[in-house]
Amino acid sequence: EWNNFMERLNCKRESEVWSNEENVLHLRHWASLRGQTLCRT
Repeated sequence: EWNNFMERLNCKRESEVWSNEENVLHLRHWASLRGQTLCRT
């Protein structure tokens, strides 16, 4: 799932996710949804 997320953001390296605030917001949203899925299983 992480690789798919990185592809959606057009990031080649993990450090690029943290390069701007918009990516960080997308990351927080993705992690929140991912956490809810894991919590329910």
